[in-house]
Amino acid sequence: MNVVNAVKKAKKGDKEALLQLILAQKEAYYRLAYSYMRNEADAMDVLEEMIVRLYERIGHLKKEESFYTWSKTILVNQCKRSLKKTTR
Repeated sequence: MNVVNAVKKAKKGDKEALLQLILAQKEAYYRLAYSYMRNEADAMDVLEEMIVRLYERIGHLKKEESFYTWSKTILVNQCKRSLKKTTR
């Protein structure tokens, strides 16, 4: 799968292309979320929130080749938000 082409399709509203991009890195996303959350259920919750955020903001991505870096940044920020909420 060509990442740049898949991102372009996702930007045009192709949900299947976005899903393929996410599934291609699902293990890396999970490991990253788990390293922050230290709990499987919380990691999965944060991943769900990340997917929704990716869907809503895919149009804001400027460089298609940076999709995975951009999505992991969103995931880390989502983890930090979630941890901040639980510590209050």
